Amino acid sequence: MGMGSTPVRITNKSAYPGASGNADDSTAASMDKQPHSLITDDWEALASRHYARRTIGTYERWLRRFLRFHQLRHPREMGSLEINAFLTHLAVNEQVSASTQNQALAALLFLYKRVLEIDPGNLDGSYERAGPSAYRLC
Repeated sequence: MGMGSTPVRITNKSAYPGASGNADDSTAASMDKQPHSLITDDWEALASRHYARRTIGTYERWLRRFLRFHQLRHPREMGSLEINAFLTHLAVNEQVSASTQNQALAALLFLYKRVLEIDPGNLDGSYERAGPSAYRLC
């Protein structure tokens, strides 16, 4: 990590109150005293908007990959350049499909616009786009 970069605390969502299905009041009370992590905030924002559980899990995994790709720098310290670098990495190095790349972008846009409530900057497609799939159905 570079000087001045703030590491992000990553928390497992199974530690959230009610995530396991148990309504234990002592656990909920103790969780209120702990600081929220970015993952928790993202999870709660998605759940409060009634996103499907699988979508929440998928967005969480994309957020974790994005954070690890940038050595756990906080997204508030990053913007469109880092998002573009991550999306380019997915297309070039990971060779993901265009729809997978779009899904990662959607997860990051949700984080920036709905959770952090900041404009991520200019995402005009200046990142490397994933090529067409080698598997055609038609």
